[in-house]
Amino acid sequence: MIKKLKTNKAVGCSHILNEQLKYSNIKVKAVLLKIFNVVLERGIFPSEWTVGEIVPVKKKGNVNEPNN
Repeated sequence: MIKKLKTNKAVGCSHILNEQLKYSNIKVKAVLLKIFNVVLERGIFPSEWTVGEIVPVKKKGNVNEPNN
């Protein structure tokens, strides 16, 4: 299954918008592909790639209710 990049999403630690990747020319995509392949082959990742951010998404109702 091929997943498409969604637009209008927040950037991560790279500060690269999905739109920048999606609509960049083939030369830019080729350079990025080469960088990502080197990272995967060597197994050495930028420390920023090891950090995740968890953001709670509130549902409707009382935000102080643990079951909500």
